[in-house]
Amino acid sequence: MKKVRIPGKVMLSGEYAVLYGGTAVLVPVPRFLEITEISNAPEKPYPRVVNVGLEYKITETTDYESKHGLPNLKIDNREFYSEDTDGKLTKLGLGLSAAEAVGVVVIRYKRAGITVAEHKTDITRYGMDIHRKAQSGFGSGADVALCVYGEPIRFCNIDNDFHIELISDDNRINIMPITLAWTGQPADTRGLVQRFQIWVKKGGNKTKKIVSHLVEISNQLGKAWFFASIQDLFILLDEFNSIMEHIANKAQIPYKLPIHGKIENWARKHGGYAKPTGAGGGDMILIIGDLPFHELKQVLIPLKLGGSFSEV
Repeated sequence: MKKVRIPGKVMLSGEYAVLYGGTAVLVPVPRFLEITEISNAPEKPYPRVVNVGLEYKITETTDYESKHGLPNLKIDNREFYSEDTDGKLTKLGLGLSAAEAVGVVVIRYKRAGITVAEHKTDITRYGMDIHRKAQSGFGSGADVALCVYGEPIRFCNIDNDFHIELISDDNRINIMPITLAWTGQPADTRGLVQRFQIWVKKGGNKTKKIVSHLVEISNQLGKAWFFASIQDLFILLDEFNSIMEHIANKAQIPYKLPIHGKIENWARKHGGYAKPTGAGGGDMILIIGDLPFHELKQVLIPLKLGGSFSEV
């Protein structure tokens, strides 16, 4: 019986810009989705992404599955959730649906006896397609790519031609402490991105210039993470956040919640930095620096940026 573990993800920069060809930088989060092959069908129905992934035709596994059928799977996604004071589980926004898409493809490969490490590009394409089908065409594919490679990456996707660049340990000059803090509120990522895309579509040349500037700064940040000085990185992040706040106002996107401002001020006070992750409006806050985290009451996830989390 086969088993796979797929890490969560966080996008350090490039949110929204990645939808228009900009560079996103993503790193793995040490929270794992575990998918295990089991003998009998599970009692609970599969999540939508898993269903789509099982129904999806994978050329490389066709012969094996025509003889042995599709697998029965146990899905353990507990590490992608947090329990509040009332015992209610809330999704943390760590890319669970992307991890599910990748996990199903990987376990189907493994059952068929295929060495998955040699097929990461194919697995990424399959995972992206499954994820988009399950999400009705939503997303850039960056989350899926990170879940496949399991280590820091630069990602861009122009007209469905994606490029992934690994940021290996040996090449990183500055590895600063990075921690995630839970806002206490899940983000409506799909709704926020749709508002952004509607604003872009309806906008004129001025809007296009703003988006082009966002893409330009995202590309600069793509080169800066782990290589630029902390001071230079913070300057670029300030510029990126300034543009995003302008866009959020124009597109009526609640990019920053009050908790974002509170933690941002706290981080700056102690020489660090904080910003929203992903689409904003909830989920996780990115915090940079070796800061007095005992002062915070939020759920915290320190990131471990050395080595690879990939089990693909």
